[in-house]
Amino acid sequence: MSNNAIALDLIYLRIFTKKQKNSYLKALAGDPLSAFGGIVAFNQKLTAVTAKLIVKNFYEVIAAPDFEKEAIKVLQTKKNLRVLKVKKFKTQTEQRSIFAGALIQDSNSKTSQIKSIYGKSKLNKDKLNFFVNILKYIKSNAIALFDNDSLVSQSGGQTSRVDALQNCFYKLKLKHDYKKFKNLSLFSDAFFPFTDSLEFIKKEKMKVSIFAPMGSQNDEKIESFAKKNKLNFFKLSDRHFKH
Repeated sequence: MSNNAIALDLIYLRIFTKKQKNSYLKALAGDPLSAFGGIVAFNQKLTAVTAKLIVKNFYEVIAAPDFEKEAIKVLQTKKNLRVLKVKKFKTQTEQRSIFAGALIQDSNSKTSQIKSIYGKSKLNKDKLNFFVNILKYIKSNAIALFDNDSLVSQSGGQTSRVDALQNCFYKLKLKHDYKKFKNLSLFSDAFFPFTDSLEFIKKEKMKVSIFAPMGSQNDEKIESFAKKNKLNFFKLSDRHFKH
């Protein structure tokens, strides 16, 4: 299975698929409203077929390691579109300013391991890392919902993790025929210090596997609730808390 990675609006709506055009369309379906005026980045040569789909929408920047000649011609039909040829992304430091100075830190390159609290995970190592890589680029508190191979809803930047969770499910129902999803994976970058989030997920009556870090004083209560209610729950070894 090839990995055609697409980044829309700098929130890394990435998916696994064999054809680049399908990668683009599924990434766009994740949040077509937010994609307007955004950035689309590819990790493989942009084809003319995909370029013809791209110009149907408005974007500021298209980035890829290379472009087919016909793709360039297609992209040139759009005014004020910037086309960037990016060979390789290097690990860089990040800077955040605060009132008393600045914080300089290395880019987050950690991967995560999982431990079953209840149930068995169907995710292989590649997909686990793939989904975690998406999660860590969403602003905290981040909640991300995935189907088998793509991001279908996400919510970040909320001060309340419960608000982020509720908003993520709201967007899922708003933008998709959510009843078609048989198995969803929910990734959280924050631990659940109370059972309220798990209670909400249970009430949704959808088959969801939950992946989240641990670390609160109520970890035992969370584990007990997951087991008692037979929720597929898995502990992530690392947090990816982006501000």
